Amino acid sequence: MEEQMVHRMGHGNNEPDGRTQSFITHSKNFHPCVKPYNLMRYLCRLVTPPSGLILDIFAGSGSTGKAAIAEGFRFIGFEIDEGYCAIANKRIENERAQLRLAL
Repeated sequence: MEEQMVHRMGHGNNEPDGRTQSFITHSKNFHPCVKPYNLMRYLCRLVTPPSGLILDIFAGSGSTGKAAIAEGFRFIGFEIDEGYCAIANKRIENERAQLRLAL
């Protein structure tokens, strides 16, 4: 996938008056709402029974799917946007590959 210019918010870099900074960066993941990986892992564990199935009907860039795979859950995701679907597939397959390497 090609890198694109994307607009991001914050990541903990706040202005002195409490406003969240925004910035422009280059990324292969151009989805506007990428969720924090560790948060999504925690939420998957919080609501899913062992060996459970996680269904994400708005998969976006695959943050939930990536976290679900990392936690050992089964995952089904739906995404209407082909570009986001490509990002999600790449991220989830990369997570599977990382787990295989760790074994």
